[in-house]
Amino acid sequence: MARAVAGTDAPVQPPCLDGHIPKQHTGDHREIEGETMIFTMLLLLQATPAPPPASEKPEREKVVCRSYQVTGSLIASRRVCLTGAQWKEQERDTQQMIDKIQQTSAQPAGK
Repeated sequence: MARAVAGTDAPVQPPCLDGHIPKQHTGDHREIEGETMIFTMLLLLQATPAPPPASEKPEREKVVCRSYQVTGSLIASRRVCLTGAQWKEQERDTQQMIDKIQQTSAQPAGK
């Protein structure tokens, strides 16, 4: 909807988005667009969290070793090394086995 300026054939340019009316407007806002782009990139850089350092390795669980005497020998022993979670699991399994044996041996015969 360009109108002609009185006395000329040149169309009248509508005002820019920022409100100013240039004498001869080319519609070139590269400088403003560049500033906006730089500002946006700076905001994104500030908002982006830093990635964790690649050199960090997850901590491995500590291994605990225990020595047991071999049944039937006064000298021989056996060494077992497990993590803390594995020792807890073994102790839980052992306790369940003990409970099961005690329950079955506590029942009267014939039932």
